[in-house]
Order: sequence, then structure tokens, then C-alpha cells
Amino acid sequence: MNIAHPGFVRLAKTAVHFVHRFKSTTNRLLTLVASACLLTGAANTLAFDLQQLAAPPQTQLSWVGKHIVQNGMPMQILQLQSRLPQAEILRFYRQEWQVFHKPGERSSITRDVGEWRILSTLVDAHHIVLQLKREAGQLTGFLSATPLDTRTEQSSITTQFPRQSGSQLISSTESNDGDVQATTLILQNRYSLRDSHNFYKTALQRKGWKLSRSDVSRGTAVMLFDSSSGSLQLAMRRDRDKTFIFANLRGEEI
Repeated sequence: MNIAHPGFVRLAKTAVHFVHRFKSTTNRLLTLVASACLLTGAANTLAFDLQQLAAPPQTQLSWVGKHIVQNGMPMQILQLQSRLPQAEILRFYRQEWQVFHKPGERSSITRDVGEWRILSTLVDAHHIVLQLKREAGQLTGFLSATPLDTRTEQSSITTQFPRQSGSQLISSTESNDGDVQATTLILQNRYSLRDSHNFYKTALQRKGWKLSRSDVSRGTAVMLFDSSSGSLQLAMRRDRDKTFIFANLRGEEI
């Protein structure tokens, strides 16, 4: 059975490129978090909302996700777009963040990571990271918050998702899409594409999922499943000696 929807084919073909970019971004974020840990003087552990921070003039902030759990760590992310020069944005946030720290205490750390200029601080026991770059003549970036003292814990969907022996979980992202819980997983293994396709076809059908579409061709595989509790899209691609699995689940159980 062939899949007619071109969007899912494009998803499979770009999965490996996304994985490589994700690994690079993850390493950079870990560096930024480590930098933020060098700061001191967090005020308290009150509940936090990124929108409680003032926004610069001529700058638009919009939610990427207010309730995201990335690899077991809760976070908030706002996207930033501004007509101001980068130096003005950095100066604005340094001044705004200074009130959360003692007089004379260093309130932030600035560094360059690839094409990004990074500014990080601690506010109310949360890591706050601002990352900026100029793109298409406009300043763009992200403002994110993660708790300072949080033990990461994977959801039941992540821990119970079927995987072949020796598979590696690269990424787990949980968020709310309206009233629907959404989970995106990226895994890799050393099994062939056909073996991985057959494994998930059998394992998910045993869990009560109905396979509605399936296709394996030219180093990619795509499967669509439905159940009474939600929907599941699987995109796979073979890259050298590894198979990457990109799973997008809408629902509260696997």
C-alpha cells in the first residue's frame, strides 16, 4: 500500500538531517545550561512564567511552547523577532535581569555558540537563556526557561514506546496541542529498514493500533496508525549503518 500524502514522504526524507541538527543543538544547550549554573543569587523557587519578564520595544514575542518537556526536563520557549539592533536587545535584558541579583553581582553571561549570540541568567531558580541571530535582515531568536533544580523524568509514553534491542533514544519532546497531548520521539538502531518496519508493524498492532497506511521505498519507510486513543505517525530512514525512527504520537497512551 503506497502513501499518497507527500508531507509524510518529505518527513521521512528529512528525518536524518533533523537528527544531526538536533544532536548539535542539544550539545550547545548543555553548554549553555552549564554556563548558567556559574551564576548565583536566585531569588526563590516560585512558579515561573516567561511572560512575566518585560519585553523590549519593537519586539514581538510568541509562544513556541508554554508546557514542553524535553528529554524529561520541563521548559518554556518564546520566539523573538525584533527590529532593534542586537546590541540594544542584549543591553535591555541585562538591565532588566539585574534587578533579580544583588548590587554589584554579575547578572548574566554572554557567549557565542556558532551563529548564535547567547545571554543567560538565573531568575527565580530558573535558567533563562536568550539566543539571537540575524536572519533575512531581521533579528530573530528564542527565550527559554528551565528549572534550576529539577529531576528529569520520562513520561510513560516514552518509557513504554516499543523499541528493538539496543535502540537509542535520541530525543523525547512532550507538549500540549490544544487539549491533545503530543509526543515526538527520535530513536536510532542498527537494524535494517525492513527489520525496523516489520518490528513496529507487529509491535504496535499487538498494542491495539490499526495500521492505516504503509510504504517502504528508496531507504525510507512511513507508517500511519490509528486507535481509539489517538494517532501515530512513524517515519524511518536508513543512514549508513543506522536506522532513524521519527515518531509523532497524539494521545495520552501508547
